[in-house]
Amino acid sequence: MISEVDRVIRSIVERTRHMIQKWCTLGAFLLCFVTANAVADIFEPNLPGGTNYHLVFLSDSKDWAGPGDLSYYDTIVNGDAASDSDLRTLQWKVIGSTDITTAKDHTDIQGPVYRIDGRRVADSKNDFWDGSLDNPINVTAGGSRNVDAKVWTGSSTTGGKGSCGTTNGTTTCALGRPDFANESVYGDSSARTGSWIVGGEEDLFSNMRYYAISEPILIEVVFDGCDVNQDGVCDANDIDAMSQMVIDGTKASADRNALIVDEMPEGFHTYVGDSTLNGVFDDQDIVKVFIDGKYLTGNEAGWAQGDWDGNFVFDDQDFVASFIAGGYLRPARSATAAVPEPGSCLLFGLGLLGLLGSRRR
Repeated sequence: MISEVDRVIRSIVERTRHMIQKWCTLGAFLLCFVTANAVADIFEPNLPGGTNYHLVFLSDSKDWAGPGDLSYYDTIVNGDAASDSDLRTLQWKVIGSTDITTAKDHTDIQGPVYRIDGRRVADSKNDFWDGSLDNPINVTAGGSRNVDAKVWTGSSTTGGKGSCGTTNGTTTCALGRPDFANESVYGDSSARTGSWIVGGEEDLFSNMRYYAISEPILIEVVFDGCDVNQDGVCDANDIDAMSQMVIDGTKASADRNALIVDEMPEGFHTYVGDSTLNGVFDDQDIVKVFIDGKYLTGNEAGWAQGDWDGNFVFDDQDFVASFIAGGYLRPARSATAAVPEPGSCLLFGLGLLGLLGSRRR
């Protein structure tokens, strides 16, 4: 009896073991398949900080070429991007022309263009519309690669409206504006030559794919400590470079302030007004900026010439900024000397205002 029970248990264990092996083998296959076909996270090329670039893909979806509003096609390609958790974070536009808007204007390319798998397609806007690509746009948002398909574009190789041959010459053949034969221009997704966008003409009711291009993607500015302009030296030019980034909107005023006050090597560990960057804001800084002669001239000035508030001019507002920061005659931030009497900043301000008033008379 015991041996019979033992035999049954062993049989069940053996069948279970085979089942586990079968499912593990299938699971490993599926894992390899998914890994081999998945598109990586949003690709970021090795470009300088502050540079814009774009990504492109081929749609999985197919539709016709009848509507004359590019927003119709934008909705389709954004729907494809929504299937990917990373691509959905970007806004996408169709690469196509209507009778109203050209592909060149609609895409507004502001930098190099890459496929979503990282292959470069073009170096710039001009390169994208010069009639050839570095690599074909044949990867879909869903991960399919090397797709050979017809793609609605309605465009010319230079990004303008597509043209179709007629018995009387040529006619506009853009999306939503078919020729006399109800045809529009399509491209070939496997092509690197001009046929990537002008491959032929076909009935607008045919279902084809679309090309999609992302909004500009900005490479974050990452610098090594206080060397913002990455010239190998930490000096006043780095504060000026940060001021420009604040004006451009790529950095915040808080980033500029941190550069001024943070400890080395991340910052200069000093005060607003320290034009000589010796760690203190004192009379020598005032003397220096007046010798440089940029005060109230309207001429461009940097940190070393008195532009302490970051707008590249030296005027009364720079002294106001230094008063508010309260660093005049304070010891170096790393020093342990006693903080001067509160009245010193006030005396400095009153004396300076008197000096400024006398200069204006």
